[in-house]
Amino acid sequence: MTLLVEQIDRIRDILQDTDISATNISKIVTAHQESLQYLARKDMFFQIQWVNAIALQGLYVMPDPVVTISHVLYNERVLRYATETMLDRRYHGWEDLPGEPKYYTTDNQNPSTIRIIPTPKRTGSVIPIIPSPLFQNMVDNIVVFHTEDVSSDIADGVDILPTLFDWDDILVYKTARMLAERETEIQNLPVAQLCRQLEMLWERQSTPA
Repeated sequence: MTLLVEQIDRIRDILQDTDISATNISKIVTAHQESLQYLARKDMFFQIQWVNAIALQGLYVMPDPVVTISHVLYNERVLRYATETMLDRRYHGWEDLPGEPKYYTTDNQNPSTIRIIPTPKRTGSVIPIIPSPLFQNMVDNIVVFHTEDVSSDIADGVDILPTLFDWDDILVYKTARMLAERETEIQNLPVAQLCRQLEMLWERQSTPA
């Protein structure tokens, strides 16, 4: 586990930043959150979420700050993604389509909400088996593979970074670059360029062949 304060210290070392005021630390924390948000938009932080299916309920809200949804399983079977336009073309009155769930959609929903079509006819087990969603009871339940924005989980130095150790370096380099290239009195473009090169090196080493 990495404390945010440890990341802040590394960033300040790169920038040779001696300002320990609350305002300056808050600026670094905000920049670190922006780095997390940037990586989240790149679909970097994958999660698996187990959801208890409820009979005759079609809408399900994910408890995590979801960015994108890649796969949805119901009762251990993959559901196909469909837009409302696609469903309109294929089915008349698809909102009340009978049968077992075949599709899911995020169309015209909040980012963290999915709609299951047809709606589940049975309520799944309400007692999940801990710790991993893939070991929880999937019979008549829903499993969602998605990416999330974890930036809201850190706000001050005592918070634990909600990512693996593997992400520590890229977050330090990206945050330091963001701060070093800003048009302020402490702008340092050579440091920003070096951090960008380190970012690119990290990305190359982390991308599967």
